[in-house]
Amino acid sequence: ASVTTPAPGPPPAATATVPVPAVPAAQPQGAQGATVGGGEGFENSHDAMDCAGCHDKPADQLKPGAATPQRFAAQGVNVFCSSCHGGVERTHYPRGNVPPEGTTCLNCHRAHGRSLLYPSLRDDYPTVLAESTGINPHGGKIFCLACHPDTPQAGSPVSFRFPGNSLRLCQRCHGGVEHHPLGVKSTTGTWKMDFARFPLENEAITCVTCHKPPECLGSTGSNPHFLRGGPYNSTAELCARCHEDKNFASLNPHDQIDESGEVYRKKCLYCHATQPEAGQTAESMRYTDTLTALCTSCHQVGPHPDVDHLKPLPKQMRENLTAYEELRMVRLPLDGEEVTCVTCHNPHERGLLKGAAGVGADEEKKMRLTTFNEWCTPCHGRH
Repeated sequence: ASVTTPAPGPPPAATATVPVPAVPAAQPQGAQGATVGGGEGFENSHDAMDCAGCHDKPADQLKPGAATPQRFAAQGVNVFCSSCHGGVERTHYPRGNVPPEGTTCLNCHRAHGRSLLYPSLRDDYPTVLAESTGINPHGGKIFCLACHPDTPQAGSPVSFRFPGNSLRLCQRCHGGVEHHPLGVKSTTGTWKMDFARFPLENEAITCVTCHKPPECLGSTGSNPHFLRGGPYNSTAELCARCHEDKNFASLNPHDQIDESGEVYRKKCLYCHATQPEAGQTAESMRYTDTLTALCTSCHQVGPHPDVDHLKPLPKQMRENLTAYEELRMVRLPLDGEEVTCVTCHNPHERGLLKGAAGVGADEEKKMRLTTFNEWCTPCHGRH
């Protein structure tokens, strides 16, 4: 007997952001226990199973066009699939990978029928993955095709998408992030680079000069930014692999005004996606990364003081903070409702910003509030 069972059809064309949810479409299926699909590729293990296991009825009782399992519709795709395929989060989304909203098992896998890609991956899976910038590819083998045209094999040369242009590959997802000048060559001041054995591209620095994309099954552990030769005790320790200590000052993004009082405008673009304009509000500014990620790329510190404060503030604390800002004429900016490093620390050089926004610049640890017993008061105290 032959029935028609809804199976995932091809998703709409992938955008430059995330893969789109698959749209179920009718596809011929075989009888109970039969192999379906024919042709080349890997068999789908579902096709050799008792249909009643998922559909709650044997094949000869399933009506064409009405074979979608009731539990499938009631529970949702991922819950239904995990009743057998439990624990896939550990292998599909390691290292904090987060699937884009709306992603289900059927974005990547076929429910029935042979597949050219194991295990039961959709034929368009490589295209969806390669065009997505919403999936963190630095995880398991399932994500290799985001950066590689073919799955790398042990002992074989590794190829990348956009050969000879690794910047284009990295900046598909990390657009605007440039914590170090790219495309520059070694100078007399960076003579150490010539002995560091860090890879260059056309004799110039690229992202992979300092960052080593993690091996598929490796662990980032204490080296979450994949720094070559890491982990390091500080970012400066990595910098010293190429730079002499006396030249570090020129790399300091907080050194924003020269000796004549002119602003180093290029320094602004370390954190800001565009050059800030006079009078522009903080809420309208765009950054090259999240504020916390920008700070921790250089300042590798643990939660402080004592506990992690980088989290959303409750409503009452936000009201306390606003009242304190008005009373003390100081800026303690949040990112939406969330505390970031710059809530307490002023990243600008003294003289760059005027008024409340300039308070704390060049103070010890760049604290916006300069006495210990005031640090907690804006959110936790009475004032």
